[in-house]
Amino acid sequence: MTGNELKKLRIKLGYTGRSFAKKLGIPQSTYTKYEKGQRVITKEREQEIKQILGFEINKERANLKVSIDYLKLTFFDTTVETIMEHVLGIEPKYFTTEERRKHNYEFWHSCGSIILMSRRDGTQGVLLDLTSEGLKQFEEHLGNHGMCLANWLKRVLEPVFYESNNLYSRIHSTRLDLAIDEMYDEVQGNFDLTKLQEKKHRDLITTPLRSYQEIKKIKGQESHGTTIMFGTRGNDRIFMRFYEKRYELANKLKMSVEDVLEEYKIWNRYELELGREVNPHVFTRYLSGESLEDIAIDLLLTKIEVYEEIETKNGLKRLPCQEWYNIFAYWKKIDISASADEISLEKSMRWIEKQVVPILKMMKIIFGEKWVFDWLRVCMEKAELTPQKEKQLDFERMLVEKRKNGTFLYFDKKIKERKENLLGG
Repeated sequence: MTGNELKKLRIKLGYTGRSFAKKLGIPQSTYTKYEKGQRVITKEREQEIKQILGFEINKERANLKVSIDYLKLTFFDTTVETIMEHVLGIEPKYFTTEERRKHNYEFWHSCGSIILMSRRDGTQGVLLDLTSEGLKQFEEHLGNHGMCLANWLKRVLEPVFYESNNLYSRIHSTRLDLAIDEMYDEVQGNFDLTKLQEKKHRDLITTPLRSYQEIKKIKGQESHGTTIMFGTRGNDRIFMRFYEKRYELANKLKMSVEDVLEEYKIWNRYELELGREVNPHVFTRYLSGESLEDIAIDLLLTKIEVYEEIETKNGLKRLPCQEWYNIFAYWKKIDISASADEISLEKSMRWIEKQVVPILKMMKIIFGEKWVFDWLRVCMEKAELTPQKEKQLDFERMLVEKRKNGTFLYFDKKIKERKENLLGG
């Protein structure tokens, strides 16, 4: 490590020279010499610095998946039709519009779970509201046209794109949720969130987020999920929620924890809810070339420091918690994607094949094929679709129709036409 690299690290973590020297436990004069290159940073010193900062712990890689779990984007000086056609790439005919007041908007436009909000007078801009399910559907739509969510985000955030095509004057985000999923590891094992609770109670966690809350669900004598929260939800900065995702999915999908781990392979989730004051900083870093994965982990580690106490000859010594930093110090990078919590139609079909079809086969052997199909027909006629399933149905119909027509991304086509018209005029 060179002095310049050490300086860049200090600036990235937001420390002054004095405060950084204090954190590293060395005199400020010694630290200044390191930065100026007047004193060599040995390999041993570099390892000590990284250990203190929680970077160098274990060379085994934790398998993490980073995803966007919620996204709100507001487009200004535009129309809802422009956003539908030229930004989302979905024709207006696929949206259902209804009068509904929310966030001071007057109209609610939905294509499945892809939601836009607008006003008659055009003030407040057009709000794109994508929950986890909406993100999943939108990414599926983009995937059909060879585009991923990360590339789409970079495109719509880039002023060159929207200014040159006269689509909107500016864009900002009032909410961005980033989910860091710790994937199940049968060999190395996974982090136990209850240890984080214990450390909080023993004052071994340092964080600038003042509010703290923990929830533990118990059924009978067994734990059914621990949730730990730092910060205040719904503010303009940052809120962190860590929870045992495997239990949430098991309860939500009516599956055993073992089946969830086999199917989804998610152990814990470390969730960051980012508000309007933080998001410009996040997107600036993103457009400069940093990955959302790096940004998410960087934000988390700068907002919480976890320690352990080690018995030494001179008494207890406080060091970064190796088990905690092992999760984030080395991790497997993957493409940024929407959260895959919700079951898509294809996933539902796979679940039916795996869980239901064997039972149907048994019924066929016992009662006969005709009886089984007649019974299924009656069951389907009686079944009622929930509002969420109705939304999913509308979205799936849109996908099927676009696949049949072989249409490419609608906004690509329309932007090309708009450019030709502008040039022609």
